[in-house]
Amino acid sequence: MIKRKLFSTIAAAAFLAASTVLTGVAADRVALVIGVDNYDSDDVPDLDGAVRDARIMSAALKKLTPSFEVQLLEDPTLDNALDAIDVFMGSSKKAECAMVYFAGHGIEYHGENFLLTSDSTIADNIETGVESTKRRLRRKMLSLNLVMDEIELTQADLKLLVLDACRNNPIEVSDGSKTRSLGGGRGLARVSAPLGMLVSYSADAGQVANDGLFTEILSRNLIEPDLSVMEVFAKTRDEVNATSVKRKQEDSRYNTQLPAEYNKLGFKGIKFVFNKQASTKPPPPPPVKPPKMPDTKPPTIAGQGDPPASNFKNKAGIQMIHLNGGVFEMGDGTGNGDFSERPVRQVELSPFHMASNEVTQGQWNSIMGQSIHDLRKAAGFKGDAQFGDSKSHPVYYTTWESAVDFCRQLTAKERAESGLPKTWSYKLPTEAQWEFACRAGSTKPYAGDPFELGNIGGYVGAEAIGNFQANAFGLFDMHGNVWEWCQDFYKVNYEGLSSKNPVGPTAGEMRVFRGGSWLDMERSARASNRGYALPTFAHRTVGFRVALVKEE
Repeated sequence: MIKRKLFSTIAAAAFLAASTVLTGVAADRVALVIGVDNYDSDDVPDLDGAVRDARIMSAALKKLTPSFEVQLLEDPTLDNALDAIDVFMGSSKKAECAMVYFAGHGIEYHGENFLLTSDSTIADNIETGVESTKRRLRRKMLSLNLVMDEIELTQADLKLLVLDACRNNPIEVSDGSKTRSLGGGRGLARVSAPLGMLVSYSADAGQVANDGLFTEILSRNLIEPDLSVMEVFAKTRDEVNATSVKRKQEDSRYNTQLPAEYNKLGFKGIKFVFNKQASTKPPPPPPVKPPKMPDTKPPTIAGQGDPPASNFKNKAGIQMIHLNGGVFEMGDGTGNGDFSERPVRQVELSPFHMASNEVTQGQWNSIMGQSIHDLRKAAGFKGDAQFGDSKSHPVYYTTWESAVDFCRQLTAKERAESGLPKTWSYKLPTEAQWEFACRAGSTKPYAGDPFELGNIGGYVGAEAIGNFQANAFGLFDMHGNVWEWCQDFYKVNYEGLSSKNPVGPTAGEMRVFRGGSWLDMERSARASNRGYALPTFAHRTVGFRVALVKEE
């Protein structure tokens, strides 16, 4: 009944690495962040995104001012999680904020909620008696009551419990009673928050959450300057609900999702501000100048040290479009974007080439020798990929690191077989190059009708490349289909960054991806929108395209 015997060892190693983040010495802002994708037992299905959500939350909390001291656990066992709670308790005594975040399976049984760790089992713990079953479940998974009791004992000014665990109960079994069985419920049961605590559910009691939506929006709002705790969760609730309603209108399989808070905050807790910037509303963006259009000269074979051609197809079959660079306004010029898209600034770019399409599975296989199914398994997921599978579909489940490796190997191949000058290399585009190419001369959020330009919010899978309209530069799928990795480290905004051929900050933890995907809402596909994740992150919605640039 064990799917991966190594998980316990891996989880223990992950716990040991993560637990060193907290010292046990009291701090002002402390968070325990847990994500569980992989479950040992065959009777609990794996998830695809809970660990990613935990990483996103951890990164957001570290970027706040003042920052949180974060303990991040990925796929922990129950013992690992309990040990981490002990460390958390020692670090959060009388803190300004003590926070626990959990993403993974959560179930409700006769009014009591449980959070499943990687070694939790269900089917062999069901008895005919309700109380005896509850006692067995408490020995196999985290009781939410226990977690709330531990947070309450910290005596922090703000005690916060955030649960992105409102999924369908993962197993259908009967307990012999006439009341709801473990498999018959949807989401978690309501709770009564202790004094001084706010408990946040990604979906209201009895609802089922849509994977990724809640944490994506919450982490973005946490970073928004000078919002109080109540403003953050109210804003998140409104945005999650509006987005889910819109998606459900487009696809009936999507769930209407309304986050819920169970709140008994005291006066100090209500006044808590996550990101203390003492900022005012940003001034209106400066007048936007249209960028220079790309070079329209006919293709010419380049000499040594020059681009290979104006437009050309390389040996790997990748069509490269020559862009003449120029000056454009980078960031959200409409005032409707996120804090991370500001301030709007004028950027100057040198000429470069951009691939007309996202790297395909066929092109990836020719360079790296891996199929899309190999990539899925390498990312730790079981079964075959089912989100677009052909030589003409974009490759996905690529990490930032593997995309960079592809660029290196493609460069070496082109130098050996096509005489690519040593002064030019294939790389991931910078954020500035990507946004310039996506805008294609437009100053609006999209370079045209977004649903004519790309596969956005289709919820089924990626489309083969070239099935939608190209933008004015001749580039396909810049909006939607799959997110596209960029070179840059992620920075919370553009303050202090260079304006000429910018490459982002010199160091960081997260890398940027752009463009939205087939799974995401229309807003995510805006030209200025920015996503981010660890460079080891792999997902069914993330791929890349290459740029050809001159080495500085």
